[in-house]
Amino acid sequence: MKTICVLVVLGAVAAADPQPPIGSTATLDHEIAVVERTPVWQSQLDELLARVPAQDFNPNQKKAALDSLIDNVLIQHTADQHQIETNDAEIDAAIKEVEQQNRIDDAGLDKALSEQHFTRAQYRDELGRQIRAQRLFQQIIAPKVSISEAEIDAAWAKQSKDTPTSEQREQVRQALWSQKMGVATTDWLAKRRAGAHIEVKP
Repeated sequence: MKTICVLVVLGAVAAADPQPPIGSTATLDHEIAVVERTPVWQSQLDELLARVPAQDFNPNQKKAALDSLIDNVLIQHTADQHQIETNDAEIDAAIKEVEQQNRIDDAGLDKALSEQHFTRAQYRDELGRQIRAQRLFQQIIAPKVSISEAEIDAAWAKQSKDTPTSEQREQVRQALWSQKMGVATTDWLAKRRAGAHIEVKP
């Protein structure tokens, strides 16, 4: 997901490079936002939008994609502050889990990634970010989320009059916990954005 083209080149180095052929063209990358001194690049947005199926694209998709890139920078910055890391072994294990769940091998994964405009390197980077984000949320948000027995009873009563089994109660608990985590994460991101310096460029 992250391809950064460095545009600032020292004059001496630039002068030493051979000139491109006459008539050749190149796409120049440029900053579209700066989040706490970290740039967000047009190429990142283009790559993200390329993964949206044409039939699902809508006018709000671009803003939503940019918002997700900004949120990701804020999440990674916070993970840095909390010294949350990952490593190649963990990413390898995550890839194997994905392959097992989808019943594919390395070649099948590469094919699926290609269809969604991912290289293997980009996918590894994305998995690393996801692992760090998950650990961050488990550390700073999850401890504040709790589900009471009364909430489980109320949620179950909406779907059945029967007495739930212990397994059914646990399923309800997990569903409620996921909902609360989603809301708490959204609230955390909103507060994180409000306290961050974010410049979106025209």
